[in-house]
Amino acid sequence: MNAIKKYYLRSVFDVKHRKYRYYAGEFIVVDPKTMHQLATCKIYTTKNRTYCCFWLFVNKFTTSGSGYAGGYGYDKTSTAVEKAMNNAGYVFKESIRGSGNALIIEALQIICAFHGYEQVEVYYAHA
Repeated sequence: MNAIKKYYLRSVFDVKHRKYRYYAGEFIVVDPKTMHQLATCKIYTTKNRTYCCFWLFVNKFTTSGSGYAGGYGYDKTSTAVEKAMNNAGYVFKESIRGSGNALIIEALQIICAFHGYEQVEVYYAHA
């Protein structure tokens, strides 16, 4: 994965995707110069589905999106993250579905670079 294919100015966020009781972890993107939080990607995992809620706060610009993945046999976290990012308006040249945390981190870095933040730090905290 190396770039954003398209960006649509939209924000599709379903509050039902926030499953506080099933919190599994989150990715946090920070500007190392100012230590301001640029993005958050929270993950919730129930018995049958994995949900993601994504927020971006860069340069007085905010957007958000949420998504979920169900089924068996693949990494549902990266699929839910990609759906949330798509619902926030970001479409990548290559899919990150089923690919694990490394491409989730790269996707977050690419989104921040798209908005002018070339150097960012991404942290992952799990429950």
